[in-house]
Amino acid sequence: MRATVLAAVAGLLGGGCWVGGALLEEESLHWAGLALLALALAAAGTRLVSSSAGWLQALVAVAFPLLVWSVLEVVRDGLDADPAVDGVAGGAAMLIAVAGLVRARAASRAAVPVGPAPQVPAPRRAGSRRATRRDRGTHAH
Repeated sequence: MRATVLAAVAGLLGGGCWVGGALLEEESLHWAGLALLALALAAAGTRLVSSSAGWLQALVAVAFPLLVWSVLEVVRDGLDADPAVDGVAGGAAMLIAVAGLVRARAASRAAVPVGPAPQVPAPRRAGSRRATRRDRGTHAH
């Protein structure tokens, strides 16, 4: 499995944990979802920069989940820590993860060549006097 698919699955499961935690008011689902969503965001962050700069990928993998978390905390603070914020954020994460899975599936299908097989030249018959590149222009027999 590719890292993109694993990140999308982690986002889907993490978002589901947050939706379930908001509906059931279960704190353990919140923390499990947070860990899975952090993993998914770190993987998504590495895809934002070029793979040639490994140190930058590592930096963005740490910074991107922190940025999303800080924005979520500002929204949560503005809404007086309503548990529905986590449910809505989890639902959004699930939608984004499903879109990532669909995109990964489409990319894997596009990588498989579809169409007619390449044409292979027919083998020459024995005794054929057809001129090849090597004999062209030579008149000695």
